[in-house]
Amino acid sequence: MKKDYKKILKQFYLKKANTPAVVDVPKLNYLMVSGAGHPDDESFSLAAQTLFPVSYVTKFIIKAARPDEDFTVMPMEVKWKLDRKQHGSKRYYWTMMIMQPECVTNDFVEEAIATVKRKKKYLPYETRLRFQAYNEKLSGQILHIGPYKAMDQTFELLKKELTHQGYKWEPDSHDIYYNDMRRTPVEKLKSLIRVRIWKKDRSMCTLDDLFHQWQ
Repeated sequence: MKKDYKKILKQFYLKKANTPAVVDVPKLNYLMVSGAGHPDDESFSLAAQTLFPVSYVTKFIIKAARPDEDFTVMPMEVKWKLDRKQHGSKRYYWTMMIMQPECVTNDFVEEAIATVKRKKKYLPYETRLRFQAYNEKLSGQILHIGPYKAMDQTFELLKKELTHQGYKWEPDSHDIYYNDMRRTPVEKLKSLIRVRIWKKDRSMCTLDDLFHQWQ
C-alpha cells in the first residue's frame, strides 16, 4: 500500500484551518533548490521544473526496487527570506523543497537525475539541486485556506497566539502548498504557514540556514 507521509506525519502537515499550533518538527530530508526573485518570476518556475521530475522519478525507482516502500510525492514547500531593504523581485530569496522519506538516499537521487537526463528531459537548475536534511525544531504553524494574497491575515492569527503563549518567531515563514494553483479554485487553495519559534526570555537558538548555497 502506498504510504502518504502527510498522514504519517500528520501533526506537521494536516491541521484544522485557522487553528494555531506549536509543534516540534523532527529532522527531515528534502530535495532542495535555492534561488532569488518573485514567485511569479521564471526562476521560481524553473526550480519546480527541476524538483518535481527528480522527486517523481526517485519515487518510481524506489517503487521498482522496494514495492513495500512506495509513497506519494509530497507537496512543494518554500522557505522564504525577505530582504526588507529592497523592493520588488530583489527582496525575495527562497529555498524550494520537497520532503523525502527515509527510504530515499543520495544514491537513489543520483540515479533519478541520471534517468531524467537519459530521457533527454532538461533539469534547468540541476547544479543547484541538493539532497539535504533540515532540522526545523520548535515551530508555530497554521493552515490557511483561500487565496495566497490573503495569507498575511492568517499569519496574524498565528502571531497573536504565539505572543499569547510567550514566543518570539522568525520574520519569514516556511510555507507548504498543497494544491496545484493552475487547477484549484483560489478559494480552495490550502497552504500551511510555519515559523520557527523560541521563548521570549531566551535568545534565538542556532538554526539551520538553507540560503547559503542559493547562488
